[in-house]
Amino acid sequence: MSITDMWVMNQMYPELFRAETDGSIRPLAAKSATISPDGKSIKVVLNEKFTWSDGEKLTANDLKFTLDRYVKDKLLQGKTIRENYESSKVVSPTELTVTMKSPSYGWAKDFMTSVRILPEHVFKDVPDLTKYALDAHEDAWVGAGPFTLAGVSKGQRYKFTRNEQYPLSAPGNEEITALEFRVYQDINTMQLALQSGELDLAAPSLPASAVASLESKPGIKVSEVSESVSLSKLTFNQQSKTLQSPKVRKAISGLIDTEAILETVLQGRGTHLESPVLPLFKGYAPEGQSIQKVSADQARDVFKQEGFKDADNDGFFDGLDYKILCDQGNSNHVKSAQVVRDNLATAGIKSTVACSERSTSLTAAKAADFDLYVHKMPQSYSPGTNLRFQFESPNDYGLNYTYGGDAELDELIKKSTNATDEKSYQEATQAVATRVGEQAMMLPLYIESLNYVSSTKRFDGYVQSPTEINGPVDSFSLSQVTRTK
Repeated sequence: MSITDMWVMNQMYPELFRAETDGSIRPLAAKSATISPDGKSIKVVLNEKFTWSDGEKLTANDLKFTLDRYVKDKLLQGKTIRENYESSKVVSPTELTVTMKSPSYGWAKDFMTSVRILPEHVFKDVPDLTKYALDAHEDAWVGAGPFTLAGVSKGQRYKFTRNEQYPLSAPGNEEITALEFRVYQDINTMQLALQSGELDLAAPSLPASAVASLESKPGIKVSEVSESVSLSKLTFNQQSKTLQSPKVRKAISGLIDTEAILETVLQGRGTHLESPVLPLFKGYAPEGQSIQKVSADQARDVFKQEGFKDADNDGFFDGLDYKILCDQGNSNHVKSAQVVRDNLATAGIKSTVACSERSTSLTAAKAADFDLYVHKMPQSYSPGTNLRFQFESPNDYGLNYTYGGDAELDELIKKSTNATDEKSYQEATQAVATRVGEQAMMLPLYIESLNYVSSTKRFDGYVQSPTEINGPVDSFSLSQVTRTK
């Protein structure tokens, strides 16, 4: 599923809660979600004002249907939900009790922000939703967001019409009776469309280089989300014999000038961090966690102590040439990889930047065909879940690119997953983050600011999100847009 597909789905199928840029969650289709004291169940109360665009009321039956199909059809949207979802019971048209297989406060938090509700009366007779082409079934274009799909030129344009039933629209938003998504093949064309007024909003976050040329233009507004969930990091492949020692990984981590990367690569449009837990998740990062900086000479001494030699006195350790992997389509990652290479060279550590197009680099990452991997890891779930995806040894989600096994860390992750209240979940997550730092399993490079650019010639009022999947084009944001005064 492409990001464009996600943006289309975002308009039609409402979230229970929306993640905000301050770390809080805003109730949308849900009025409330209450976790039981034992951490085993969640009571969800829905907003009774939500109605599907065909006039049917959105009810707890729709939510139960959605959760059951997440499991039955293995829908991508429900990947974090189905593993611990046991059952749900409709209590009333607006109330549902969801029961977990195992108590988990973190799972409950993921549930609140991960679920998008599907209309049961539209899809109940579809055998497998993963094989259902929505664009080919106009009769299924039923949504409960502010706008509903009305026309598709796949890969080019997606047209929407207003859903008059939507209850959360801002006063004045009713003037927007239609919406159109246009797919641009390159960023330069998109920028020109913004400047001319042909385009009102760029859905993707634009790179710092593009923002610099746009923000001074009349009628152009740049909205920066500094505390995003867009973490770029350097991951160490522990299958590489030369990276199995935590001392070596710490030396490399301390040698990399992450502040310089932030300033030169991102032009200051980002945030430096020392912990694998993002600042947005307040109370979850260990206090005082830091990465010990080392000089080139200190790094060189560590490598000598670990048995590396420079027998031919060429200034580089013998037989050592780290492969630095990244997606060449991400210019920030390519430039960051080059900084890493240059920093390593100062300590006599040879490395080669081996960036390639996205699918090729991802295939190499999945095959552990790298030593150092510069990549982005969106953190759209609760902090404990984010860490589990990245560092749990079983690697069921295919996101643990350390390819290492750490029994102590796995036990800490298990405690985090099984915590039943916020305090114990925070403490357990902090312990996981501490262990990750102690073992130097990865180096946080930066949190990239999300730069959303709009033309204010006609409309304004977009509500920003910390996630690129939502950005300013989720249903709630577009329901708040009004004519520029």
